[in-house]
Amino acid sequence: MRSIKILTLFFLSISLTISQNLQISGYIQTDDRIKLKDKTISWEEYRLNLTGQVEFEKTKFFSEIWLRNFGSSAVKKLSDLSDKNYVEPVNIEIREAYVDVKDFLIDNLDLKIGRQRIAWGTADKLNPTDNLNPDDLEDIWDYGRHLGSNAIKLSYYAGSFAITSVFIPTFTPAVLPRGNWVKIFADEFFTTDFPNLEELYEKIKIQNPESSLKESSKLGLKISKQDILGFDFSISYVYGRDDIPIPYKTIYSFMPMPSDRSVPDSVYLFFPRMKIIGFDFTGDIKGVGIWGEAGIFYPEEVNLEIAIKTPQYTTFNKILDKKNYTRFVFGLDYTFKNGIYANVQYLHGFLHERGRENLKNYIVFNFERKFMNDRLKVNFLSGGAEFKALKNIKSNYAFIYNPQITYNPVDNLEFIIGGRIIDGKGKTTFSKLSDRDEIYLKVKYSF
Repeated sequence: MRSIKILTLFFLSISLTISQNLQISGYIQTDDRIKLKDKTISWEEYRLNLTGQVEFEKTKFFSEIWLRNFGSSAVKKLSDLSDKNYVEPVNIEIREAYVDVKDFLIDNLDLKIGRQRIAWGTADKLNPTDNLNPDDLEDIWDYGRHLGSNAIKLSYYAGSFAITSVFIPTFTPAVLPRGNWVKIFADEFFTTDFPNLEELYEKIKIQNPESSLKESSKLGLKISKQDILGFDFSISYVYGRDDIPIPYKTIYSFMPMPSDRSVPDSVYLFFPRMKIIGFDFTGDIKGVGIWGEAGIFYPEEVNLEIAIKTPQYTTFNKILDKKNYTRFVFGLDYTFKNGIYANVQYLHGFLHERGRENLKNYIVFNFERKFMNDRLKVNFLSGGAEFKALKNIKSNYAFIYNPQITYNPVDNLEFIIGGRIIDGKGKTTFSKLSDRDEIYLKVKYSF
């Protein structure tokens, strides 16, 4: 009995110590969007974000959780009405949950273990070197979002140098956009145009890598150096798999005609291996912020097997060359004397584009000004442009205009109203969304 009392007092003292150090913060956010073409709801998300942190002298515990409701019912049959998971879908997601230990084993060596977001790169949300965590493309307009990964991260600091190593034991694929928004990735999954992509989705099968460390793990190494002529630099290396799948086999019942858009019986996708060498920098020249980064990708060669049952026939078509290709971004920002803030980036190769011949060009821009003691912010010129090459820009382009107004009536509360006007032509990524013009309203309270 005495030992039980001592043990009880021990755990009570730990709980009291933790409660005294516990810091809780987060936000509540609503996000409603309406498609202008048919006045239908294109997005309806209500999110509660909770972060908790307990920090001691050399140890920190951190977690972030999302609780979300997407508003729209998922009911499709009578029995679904008895299940709240269908009637009122709620999603609980552990974004991060890790322990961070300073001076682990030796001085200046930090250990972080658990579910964590490991963000690499210096660009504004468009990062060709940010390849450790899986892409979270659920909301295609939330650029730069990633899932957390269960990982072990070691960081050693020596003056202005930092060496970081990362080990992720399991493979997790990217989250693709909800509903038929996934059609913007159609060129990555299919090698032929089909009149009804939704019909083909049901025939696609995914081959995940084996769960062994050899097949599923990912490794990362990064060396950073601060303040070289006012700039910070880093070089990195990642070995793992692409988190967006690519087809490696299609099966047809009959031989398709040259002009035929026959739907195959099945399509098989897998996640190819990838080696990535990264480089980035960031700095300031006379008040102008400058950054850039590049990822050199060394892919696994992929030959698509096309199998036909009648007549029996098999052929192969190379869809991903083993030659390396480079995605890069360069950007700058500046605040003018009249208070206008400008941010412009040029990107070569979006996150899903693979192969030298398939990389497109993107210019992303944002011009904004604040009023009323910074309580009102107007993004009057915001959006982006996409083109394959300047010589045929008239037939292959996309343009997005995204004006937005943000109002903070009181501290920690903001109202955001905006819209997206999309136009395009040809085989560009965002031209596929030219019928998706929308307006939106967001409300966010932080605590």
